[in-house]
Formats: sequence, structure tokens, C-alpha cells
Amino acid sequence: MIDSALRFDADSLIVSARRKWNTVANTPLLPEIRARALCNLANELDNAGRWVEAYAAYAEACDIDPENGNAAGNRAQLLLWRIRNSHDQLGHLQAVYEKWARRAKELRAQTVEIAGERAAQLWDDLPLSDEPVLGHLSHTGDLGDPYQRWIVRHRLALVATVEGLGTDDNRWDTADIAAAQIDNDEGRVPRIFAAMNVLKAEFIVARRLAFRGEELTFTDDGHQHPADTGAYGETNDGAVYGEGPATMLLAQRSALDLLDKIAVTANEHFRSGLMPAKVDFTTYWRDVKTGELRPEVATLNGRRARLALAELQRDLSPNALYPTARLLRNAGTHRLVHGTVDLPSGPTRETFSTVDLLDLQEATLEALWVARAGFLYLVDLIDAETPALDPDAVAGVRSQV
Repeated sequence: MIDSALRFDADSLIVSARRKWNTVANTPLLPEIRARALCNLANELDNAGRWVEAYAAYAEACDIDPENGNAAGNRAQLLLWRIRNSHDQLGHLQAVYEKWARRAKELRAQTVEIAGERAAQLWDDLPLSDEPVLGHLSHTGDLGDPYQRWIVRHRLALVATVEGLGTDDNRWDTADIAAAQIDNDEGRVPRIFAAMNVLKAEFIVARRLAFRGEELTFTDDGHQHPADTGAYGETNDGAVYGEGPATMLLAQRSALDLLDKIAVTANEHFRSGLMPAKVDFTTYWRDVKTGELRPEVATLNGRRARLALAELQRDLSPNALYPTARLLRNAGTHRLVHGTVDLPSGPTRETFSTVDLLDLQEATLEALWVARAGFLYLVDLIDAETPALDPDAVAGVRSQV
């Protein structure tokens, strides 16, 4: 048996590796090097069941280096797994899969150069449909609507799509559980449906706040947005006050609160037995002392989904993949924080903290991105439990777009 301390140390090395691949990918190096780093990062994320983040990394690798056949093949392989193991957006996934499977085959020579003959053979073996694929490659939304363009650009639609909004309908945030166990004696609708509705609504609010905050902060002339009615006193220290930075800060806090509520929802639905007030995302999935999955989590079906959530928990630490996601987590809630274009103090325990406006923007987007991934992994986890239930104890299946 592997000693738990050794396993914890090995897991920590994996977390460190993800962080380093991401650092290389965001360093001004040759596109080929950055793309390979992104592909390696995506492989690690995919190994951890984190398909949402892995797909985005593969896609970015293909954008940076369009000749990277290995990234194209891995991208297609991930989509094939989703097609075989999910129930949502299947036509869309099939269409995108066909595109990238064919692209990987076209780039065989480049794959051999990057990853060797064995990888090229894997992509040679990717199956292709004999019939025309009817699914859409992407719903880009209303190109005249800056909010929709912003959502598509940052991959923040709350739907199990990999490109675009997932639908031309104006209600595109369709991600949802397929069914649920009846968990009360009165036969009422299971509470998990209410929980998922709350989580979705709060994500949408946080997302809209982030967009509005950016609009109000980053004006074309660099001055206070005309829609901001506040008259702010000059402090002569590089500080930027106003509705914009305050709105971004609220958006970031809302996204982080949503992460904790995802853990609270899992605790309630899977009957982990923890007091809701004691539950938060960064401690629920794994025991922070041993690094092991909590027993209540480890016994759940959906191995990849529970691993995805547990590994996402790991990557929210300061030296992991998402160090800025929890920027100002406590300072922004209980103390006074404002933006600056001068030298920021960063999060502090003092009454006042300042944060660079671009860092605040990045942290807000990162918090939203992590919250979206967490929501979609939770959907996968709940859906993985449903097939094992007695049909007489399952509520009606929700409609899927």
C-alpha cells in the first residue's frame, strides 16, 4: 500500500507541474513552445477529469500553433469521450469532434515530430462518421451584442458546449442535471433542482456584474464612465474609485461565494453530514491535512467528476493553477479595497488594500471560469449517481436543449 504522505507529495508535484506548464504557456516564447506547454497542461487536466479546462487549453494550443497535430488529436479525443459519456449537446460535440479528428489526421507528420509515431497512430484510429454531421460547430450569438461576444470570448456560457453559446435561443445557460432522487417522504420535487436553479442564477448575476464592471472601468478615454453618478474625492495616490472597480470586486466575490455554494449543494445532496456553515469549496472535496478524498466523496459514482472537483480544489491554492481566483477573498469582504494604477498593496490584513485594475479584471474572470467549471463538474457528478438509482425513486427527467 502506498503511504498517504507519499501520495500527497506526488499529488502536490502534479499540482506544481500544472502551474509550471501554465507559466510557460503565458510566457512570451515561440508559439510552438507555448502550444506544447498548453497541450501538456491540457493533458494533465484531462487526466484529472477536468474536461472543461482541458478543452479550453487544447483549443488555445491550436489557436497559437495551428500546425500542432498533437493538440488537434487530443482535442478530438476529449470530445469523443464526452460524446460517449454525456447526454447534452451531442450534435454540437459530434460536429466539433469531426472537424478536429480530420484536422489531426491531416497533421500526421507534425504529430510525429512533436509526440512520436504512437501518438500519430492514435489520431489515425479516431473514428469518422460516414454520414454528414448535422450538429452546429458553434452558436456565436448576436455579434452585435457586446455582452454575448464577451461571454463567447471568455467561454463563460453556463452550458456543456465547447464552443459558443450552445443555442440561438436567448436562454442559452441550459446546463442542468438530467434527473434526481426523490429525497423526502412527501414526494415533492427534489431539493437539488432548487439548488441548481439558485447556483445558475447566481452565476449569471456574477457574470453580468463582471461584464458591467469592465464596461464602467475601462473606458476609451480612461476617465470616469459617464453612467457613474458618484463624485469621488481626489486622494492623489493613483487610486481609481467608482462603480466599475467596485462592481468587478462584487463579481469576483459573488463567483467565489458560488464555489462555496457548489460544495454546500454537494454536501446536502450526497448527505455528507457536515454543517452547512462549515462547508467551503477549498476544504470539502479533500481532507486538507491528508490530501485524501473525503470518505463521503470517495464512494460516489462518477470517478472522473469527483476527481475533477477534488483537483479543482487543489488548484485554488496560492502556488497552484489559479492563484488569482481567490484574490482579495477575505479583504474584499471584510475590509476596504479599491483599485489603483499606482503600486498596489495586494491583499492585506489591514483596513485598506489596493489592487491593480488589470489584476482585478483577471481575478474576476478567473473566478468566473473556475465557478463555471465547478458547476459543470457538479452536474456530471450528480448525473453519474442517477443511473444507479431505483427508477421508482427518480424524479422526472429534465428537458435538454
